[in-house]
Amino acid sequence: MWIEPEIEFVNERAVFQIPDVRDVYVDLYSKNFSTSPRDFSERNANPSVMVAVYRTINGTIVGFSRFFFHMNNTVQPEEYSLEYTIKGICFSGTVVQSSYRGRGIGTRLISRVISFATEFTGAKYAIVCIDASNTIPLHMFQKYGFHPCKTICNKVTKDPSNYYILSKLIAE
Repeated sequence: MWIEPEIEFVNERAVFQIPDVRDVYVDLYSKNFSTSPRDFSERNANPSVMVAVYRTINGTIVGFSRFFFHMNNTVQPEEYSLEYTIKGICFSGTVVQSSYRGRGIGTRLISRVISFATEFTGAKYAIVCIDASNTIPLHMFQKYGFHPCKTICNKVTKDPSNYYILSKLIAE
């Protein structure tokens, strides 16, 4: 019998306050995104990034999904204030430990993040940017209904490889 594991949502800064989460988070991201473990620290944590943490029934952390909200701001002339409206969510990394891949964990993380975003913020769409040569997440997001909408070249690193931007309408 399958019992649904726990998926908790925390701010990226809070990740570094929870030792078991921090250790696995830094390890998984540094291995899967070709970055140095020192790039992932509380000092570098982005307060606007949320992290969905996937724990098995026995508490083992096996995956994460980083995301942030895409907001649109408008000026309210009568109050001279800004009003922020969340329009969508942007996935910025979904990773599952290699020994747990192929079990639908990545898909469940995507599903829970989208449910969270639509229920609590009214987000209308989701997007993700994926290296074209990274077929595992590309397949995972396409399987979940994301469609390529644009191909871009990494101009920051001058890397000639292409990246796909995939999108999905998540609410009407």
